[in-house]
Amino acid sequence: MGDSSCLAGSNMTALLAVRHGETLPSSLGFFVGRADPELTERGLAQASAWQGVLMTAPELCRAEAYHSPLLRCEQTASLMGLASKLMPELVEWDLGDLEYQNADEYRRSNPHWSLHQDGAPGGESVTDVTVRANVVREAWLDSSADLVIVVSHGQFIKALAAVLLDQDPRFAARLSLGPARAAHFLRRATGTSLVGWNLSPSEPDLWKDLT
Repeated sequence: MGDSSCLAGSNMTALLAVRHGETLPSSLGFFVGRADPELTERGLAQASAWQGVLMTAPELCRAEAYHSPLLRCEQTASLMGLASKLMPELVEWDLGDLEYQNADEYRRSNPHWSLHQDGAPGGESVTDVTVRANVVREAWLDSSADLVIVVSHGQFIKALAAVLLDQDPRFAARLSLGPARAAHFLRRATGTSLVGWNLSPSEPDLWKDLT
């Protein structure tokens, strides 16, 4: 990343939250929380597509990267070319009794249930996950980096988005984030903005809001 200028002087810092690449159980429509499947061949290619993209970010002089402790995120971060550190709070929602259940079948049988409203039976509550999301938020606020990259999971990144944007946790249920897709947040003096959602590494003008 270029070192000719820093965003710090403009009172802006960026957070790029990247979901891991595809895994077999998620591609088949199963709930996957703390289970630890590896990436599929397609997932490996999805993660690799991000390699080098981060080097194109303009006017950044300091960057930090963190990943969930689960294998699929470790693989994704490595293939992205990140020298990332483990952050336990980035781990996926503990889905308890839902683990490896067919997601569509469960939702049909429980039409009024929502993970981001009701939590996971036998697993984490909405409050539990919100507490973890706030830890990640505070780590970003306390960071002196111009860009913080986190490699995490779909449900957790959605919960994190609700926290960063000061929304009710139920807001997250309205979001969808594909494998190896990213959410881009920018913190200004006036607050946090969502400047991109479900972004691919080939997204044109990925860094336009940083210039």
